[in-house]
Amino acid sequence: MFLYENTEKSDPAIWISKVPKKEVLRNARVLDRIQGDFLSCKRQTLPKLFGIPFVLKDNIDVQGMPSSAGTPALLELVSENNSPVVQQILDSGAILFGKTNMDELAMGITSNNRRFGAVKNPHNPMMFPGGSSGGTAAAVSSNLVPFGLGTDTSGSCLIPAALCGCIGFRPSMNRYSQEGVVPLCHTKDTIGILAKNMEEVTLLDSICATNETETLKIFSDHSQIRIGIPARFFYDDLDPELKEVVQNTLEKLKVAGVKLIMVNLPKNFNKLSSKVTSGVVGGETLLDLKNYLKEHHSHLSIKDVISQMVGRRQGYLLTQLENEGKSDSKYIKALNTHRPALQGVFADYFEQDGIHKIHTILVPTTPLPARPISEGEEVLFNGKYVSEYIYIRNTSPISNAGLPAISLPVGFTREGLPVGMTFVGPEGLDSKLLEICKMLEPII
Repeated sequence: MFLYENTEKSDPAIWISKVPKKEVLRNARVLDRIQGDFLSCKRQTLPKLFGIPFVLKDNIDVQGMPSSAGTPALLELVSENNSPVVQQILDSGAILFGKTNMDELAMGITSNNRRFGAVKNPHNPMMFPGGSSGGTAAAVSSNLVPFGLGTDTSGSCLIPAALCGCIGFRPSMNRYSQEGVVPLCHTKDTIGILAKNMEEVTLLDSICATNETETLKIFSDHSQIRIGIPARFFYDDLDPELKEVVQNTLEKLKVAGVKLIMVNLPKNFNKLSSKVTSGVVGGETLLDLKNYLKEHHSHLSIKDVISQMVGRRQGYLLTQLENEGKSDSKYIKALNTHRPALQGVFADYFEQDGIHKIHTILVPTTPLPARPISEGEEVLFNGKYVSEYIYIRNTSPISNAGLPAISLPVGFTREGLPVGMTFVGPEGLDSKLLEICKMLEPII
């Protein structure tokens, strides 16, 4: 019924499973009849996403389809229900085309999946698209669909959006339902949006959000927007070509009248963030995956899943399994001490300018653009090979604090590779962040 492999050399390994063509056409015909009923009744409003195709990262549940999360053991685990977010989108009239490739169990940055193939960057097929939501970003950037859903734990929507030249939105934690998603770390996991423009992102957010999303227009012109620029750390040691695009973007904002507030975050914030990452991910990954298997009535054990993994993160999870329960104190401290402290650092940053609060923080989404698929686990960065996890340098602190963030495309390197910059908002103020990005999108 579903396609699990790519048989054409031209296929950029975007898909893990496609909805059969007959089913897509059948769904379209149903919508045609619905449209006829609306017109005959002279009703003026069709569902918000009526007839629009979309894709999903293959760790989000769809009734009757597997959620493989890019790993072999889960290929036969067919979902009994739609994820609540998927259901909201389907109820709005959208048509699912298929589920997209990703890093195995969402534990990667490149979307080079050893089971399903390496997703190729639409701007240069020799380059990777970023991850772990690389298949969705590539599908959107390739104009196969206008939007898709990914998930974001440490930058998994923001990074591929930047590398593929589309928009990625990571909402505040719990703005969207977390149910029906193969988890990595529930403290940080969230469904995110990848789309071509801010109008689409805002529309989708109004459908996916579980809380009130309507807001009055806050800004009448660009001069009222105050953007914090934390140059230290976030703007350090950038790829030269990417740095040039970043500087041009800041200049465009200045010319448009946007207030750029040059102020750094405290020096200790990155140490706090690192402690959150190691403690929370290490403390939740195995337990969260066990709970998912149990909720889905799977016969698989966590050991079964790990033993069938084909990627290099298998070793990490085997070590976690051997040491299970031994790092509980580290997890508790990360969750109850380091994470609240990191959230406090960001909250103070937004408030520090007194009456004239900083509305959003702006940082380069990644320190470097896409790199060749062939470079594997290490990438060439400013003359030396470093871990591929350099790509989460700027996004991980944001996700560790649970802040809303939007990566917008801001230009291209001289080699034609996209560059993205991320706007970060205070926790829970997603609507304001969406308004800011919608206003600034035309000028950057």
